[in-house]
This record gives sequence, structure tokens and C-alpha cells, in this order.
Amino acid sequence: MRVCRNGPGASRCNQRVAISAEGIPIRDLLALLSEKTRVDLKAQDYVANDKIVLFTPARPLRDVLNDIATLFDDGWLPGKTGDHKNRYLLVRTQRGRDYEDGLSQDMNRKMLAQMDAQVKALQETPDELKRRPASDPIRRALSTEDGRLGTGIFALLNAQQRAQLMENWRTQIPVSMLSAEQKKGLEPLFFGDRFDASKTGGFVLNQIPREEMDKHEMRFNLIGFHGELSVYMTAPIGFNVEVTKFSAGAKFLLPPHGNPYTGKPVKAGAGLPDSKRVAVSRGASWVETLHALEEKTGMPVVADFYRSKPVHAADGEQDVSSDPAVQALDALSRPEGYLWWTRDKTLLLRKRDWYSQRLYEAPDWWVETVAKRIDAHKDALTYADVLSLSDLSVDQIIGLFESLGLHTNRDNLSGLREMLASLAACPIDVNTRLYKGIVIAGDSQKLGVHPYLNDARQRALLADFARAFPRDLIGDIRKAGGDPQEFGYLVIPHGGRAVGDTPGASVEVDALFTIHQGISAGFILALPTSLPDDRRANTRIVVTP
Repeated sequence: MRVCRNGPGASRCNQRVAISAEGIPIRDLLALLSEKTRVDLKAQDYVANDKIVLFTPARPLRDVLNDIATLFDDGWLPGKTGDHKNRYLLVRTQRGRDYEDGLSQDMNRKMLAQMDAQVKALQETPDELKRRPASDPIRRALSTEDGRLGTGIFALLNAQQRAQLMENWRTQIPVSMLSAEQKKGLEPLFFGDRFDASKTGGFVLNQIPREEMDKHEMRFNLIGFHGELSVYMTAPIGFNVEVTKFSAGAKFLLPPHGNPYTGKPVKAGAGLPDSKRVAVSRGASWVETLHALEEKTGMPVVADFYRSKPVHAADGEQDVSSDPAVQALDALSRPEGYLWWTRDKTLLLRKRDWYSQRLYEAPDWWVETVAKRIDAHKDALTYADVLSLSDLSVDQIIGLFESLGLHTNRDNLSGLREMLASLAACPIDVNTRLYKGIVIAGDSQKLGVHPYLNDARQRALLADFARAFPRDLIGDIRKAGGDPQEFGYLVIPHGGRAVGDTPGASVEVDALFTIHQGISAGFILALPTSLPDDRRANTRIVVTP
């Protein structure tokens, strides 16, 4: 579905537009283009929050609009306004949506295939293992005792548990199912020297003796950090071992270049920029690199944009082409996890795993709305401010926190959405200000917010949270000599400080739990006070007839 093919008013699409946009939602870009060109352009809600980078010299509007649609695998749907003027709506077809969802499932299967291969490789002799490349993740994993132990226990997971690991980033297996040799290998995670306070930073951790290990479970987690993704095996106390680290080949379904929707390859040397011009295009940031790429090569550059940190990285991947121009563009795109292809004379770049990365994006309009409210009273935060996170998925919360400089992962946030749902149902005015004073353990019950357990819905929400949270909260309550009536939520500002890599972009909040006369650690949360990496003010559109 190309835009402005023919008909009354289509001539306006011949207007030449020069655009510089450094990460702006499609909805906002189309509004600016409509204002400048008097062509009615809209985007359906499904695609309106996608963000784009555009550096293009003066060229016909129709070419720019078709590049935008090509980048996202979208189409332009023509229609009429109420006064019978042409209108064009950017849409993603059901086929396009299904393709994205299918890629996410395929990625899960590909990662499980690496784990299956690692389980089979347990049968390899040391000499056979050494024949694998030094960078091979299976060789690296099975060259350690921890990796072999974790792989052997992973092999006991059934198909449902493995699928659960991929979908929920966690699954578990009872220690009682393990062999005597495997239990012996796990003992250092349950008791022993590493529990000494001198090695835990002064924290006193309760050891689990050998005779009680069978009462517990081992947990497998997917943990992502700085573009890497690993499987860890974790004991109840929290000590863990790395089972494997996924290769770029397992994380990325698509090659570093070529049309990601049609599979059409890039023709080596055909209209590609000189490799030397590409090589000198690297800037201080990815957006600056793209701008320099347009300036050095003279090619229009169109790319998708994300405020969340990269989910996956492709560092260490080998070149798949001997063509210097292809190698140069691959090398430029690889550190940011992008792929590239061309349409006519335009260079298009898309996140190589956009089908995953897009799930981590909190909409700009949501971040701005919350940030304005919080910034107006950040010295007097309310429960409503904290509960605003309920609007987001776990992935979006992770993406938001990472963009604000608070490093976290799905494991750290297990049970957060269930906690927010339980907290929201508690009998409290959500506009109540968070307590800012010094908290003494003995006062925690007075300061906490408590579920009304005579209400069936609140009991159910608390039970949902207790199941989702990685620690045994009910067990903690019993150990403290209390009952569930003495459980509550204590949400307090963390000194009102901004956090992380972008000072002033957020405030930090601690969500703790009051148990009997004590306080238990819960979650660290970040609330935005501004839109991170906001370059929208740099948008420039120049229109010539």
C-alpha cells in the first residue's frame, strides 16, 4: 500500500521535504508533516508509538512516506476526511503483526535448541569439546564444574518447564528430584563458607542444612544484562551459577543485513556507500552516528529508535560477507544490534531483534504524563505515583528503569505487578503522601499499608503476589512469629535522590514489606521526572515546492 499514488490532492506528495528527526514517535512526526505539507497523515494506535530517526535531504514527500512504511513493514491506507479531502492512515496488517509475534516464538525455540545441544554435549569427551571453537558458548559452559552441574540438572526439566523458562524467564525443579551426586554439587549454594558474614558484606544469611535441602527447589532464570542473555541456576538463599550464555546466533533470527520482511539479500556493491565513508561515520551516540552516515554518504538514512537499553547485543559475531562495503555497514550496525538494507537510494536500519525490543518501550506520552505529575511534587510523592507503574507490562517497566539508569531485570522484578495490584486494593487513599522520615523497625506496622484480609478479593491478590514473589513471604511471616494480618507494604522515597546514569531524570522509591515487627526488602523502583534521551526538539522539517 504505497501512499499518494494518484487522485485529487496527490500532487502535494510531490513537495520536496528535508527532514532531520532524532527519535520521535510516528504520531508526532506525522502531525508535524501534516502541518507543514497540508497532507492529512495519521497513524493507527498500534504503530503510532513506534519511534523513528530520519536524516534525509530534500526529496519528494511520497518517497519519505514510503520509506517510513517500508522500515516498519507498514502500509498506507487511503481514505477521506469529513470534508472529502484525502487522508492517509499508516497501518500494520495482521500479517505483519503475526510475523512479529512468530519471530518472538522462533527466538525462544532457537535458544532452547542451544540448551538442548549443550545437554547432548555433556556426552562429549574432553578432546571432542576442545575441537569446538574457543568462542563456542557450549564449550565455555561445559569447561566449568558449575556449568556441567547446571546443564545436568537442566536436562531434567520437561518440555513444559523449558517452555515456562522461555515465556516467564523462570522455572523451578524440586531438589528431591536430583541425584545424590547433583545434590552434593549444590551444597555450597545451601550452606558452608560463602555464608560467612565476612564474605556477605556483613549480612547474616540463614543456611539450609543438607538434611533440609530436599524441602526446597532450584530455580532456573533467564537474566539479561548489557545485551547479554544467560541462564542461571539459583538456590533459595540467592546464590547462583551460570549455566550458559546465549550466542548472537541464538539471540538473533535475522542476519546483519538484508530485508527482514522478505528475506531479499543485499546485492554486494550495488548502490552501497564507499566503505571508507562508512568507517568514519561513528559518532558519540547511535543517533549521531546515523546523522554522520547521512552526511558522509549522501544517502537518506531511516532507522527505528528506542529509549530502552538494547535487550541483545551481537558483539563477537564474525563477518558473513567479504565485500568491503557490506562489512563496513555490518561493523557500524553490529554494536547497537541493528541490521540494514536498502530501498532505492535509501539506507534503512532496524533493530535486529525489534520484535523483542519493542516490548520494552514505555510510550512517550505515558512517560511524559507521569513525569510532569511527579516533577510537580517530587518532594511529596504519593501512592498514586507509584501505582502508575501498573499501566506498564513487566518488560516495559524494565525498559523504563534501564532508560532511567536503574539497572534491573525480570528476576529482580518478579511479583512486582502482583504487588502493585495488591497494594492498589488496600484500604488507602492513593493520594496519600509517602512517609519521608526515618523508619524504625518497631514502627513499621504503623507506617505500612495493610491488606484487609476479611475481603476475599484482597486475600486473593495477596496470595497471587506471594506466589509470584521469589521469596517465601508466608514463611518469613511465620518465622517472625506473626500471621498474615501482620503483613503490609511500606513504600518510601529513597532519600528523594535522582538515580543512575541520568541525574535528575528520575526519583528512586523503595517498596518494602512490614512483617511482624520487622522490615523485609522488596523492590527498588524508579519514577521518571523527564523523558530520557529526549531529542524531539531537534526535529527539523523544511518543505519546498
